[in-house]
Amino acid sequence: GMRADILALAFMGFCVVYDLTVYSASILLYIQSLVASEDQASFIFSIVISTSALMQVTFSAACGYLARIFSMKGVFIALQLSGTLGIMIYAFSEWPLGTAWGIVIGRGLFGVTAASFGLALSYISTVAEDKTERAALIANFRGATILAAIPSSIMSLILALPVLEFNIGSYQFNAYTYPAWSSLCLQIISVTVNIMFLRNVEASSSKPSQPSLEPTKHIYVSTGVLLILSIFFFNGYFLSALTYALPIVMLEGYGWSIVQYAPVWFGVSVVGLLSVLLTKYLAKRLGQFFYIIIVPGLGVMAIMTVFLCIGSVGTGKLPTGLGEAMFLIGAETSFAAFQVIQTGLSSIFSQIIPPVFIIRMMPLTSGMFALGKICGPLVCEIQVAIAGIGCIF
Repeated sequence: GMRADILALAFMGFCVVYDLTVYSASILLYIQSLVASEDQASFIFSIVISTSALMQVTFSAACGYLARIFSMKGVFIALQLSGTLGIMIYAFSEWPLGTAWGIVIGRGLFGVTAASFGLALSYISTVAEDKTERAALIANFRGATILAAIPSSIMSLILALPVLEFNIGSYQFNAYTYPAWSSLCLQIISVTVNIMFLRNVEASSSKPSQPSLEPTKHIYVSTGVLLILSIFFFNGYFLSALTYALPIVMLEGYGWSIVQYAPVWFGVSVVGLLSVLLTKYLAKRLGQFFYIIIVPGLGVMAIMTVFLCIGSVGTGKLPTGLGEAMFLIGAETSFAAFQVIQTGLSSIFSQIIPPVFIIRMMPLTSGMFALGKICGPLVCEIQVAIAGIGCIF
């Protein structure tokens, strides 16, 4: 059975992923409604993705240290309160703030909350009795978090329906602001649940009786570790480039509406969940040869970028429906491969790192991933300016 504290963390992860996906259909159009031109909107959109990832990487790095000073529980709650504030700023960007930079600040503050992923993995690694239990708990945690993308994408579809719009004074509840309010409710529940159920786990992994490790030995480095960290970086880069390109191609390029576009994210989330289950199954079947799934996964991503490239430049050139189909097949399939690699690598990483280094090293994986996410949209902006959207892929 699942323990109460792990369930509380899984719900927190659920809320973070819910938040990250519930805006995906509407955020670009929200930004457009507050700025003068489409170019300015896509520029601010790239800043939003990068800022949020930058905050995530900064705080992922700081989490381990903060947890040793305060407590893991205290750090979790502080990270969540930051996100709660961010959601409110996002909700009020249209009125009274009246600026798209409110969206940038709001998403940036929520990026701080997203840093809790790395810390959650450390918490699980600390309370798990042995390797098998740790692997199972981590897989369950990831499964629960990814599950969130399904209700989240359904909600973003429902909340975009024009029939639900209404005003209170100058404030409008609409497809842009509803997602924030739905996320706010979840955050408040999650903070409460965490205060109640999280245990005060000691964040120091080395026993006091041991002499403290030499400063040179803060991290564990090997060729395998460096390779895995570089793939995490690539994964982050790929995901944020895709996140940046998807709405621009579908909403601006092919002229889809939020209501048409929301099911795309539903597809992405179902595919993501199935990929995690597939990875769990492969881990059982392949045992110590589990690592062989990584290369074919990267191969599938490479093939799919060709589809993405053709679909993204096919606006108006390819027969109706063909461009969209190529782009969406590329997006969904490459996301599945991404998820298999991401889940597989986390599991492999937690097994090759000596226990004494786990707490310091696990956040590095989300750190490298976030670093890739920071670079993605900024490089995309430059590529689009030089050679158009297809250049991204």
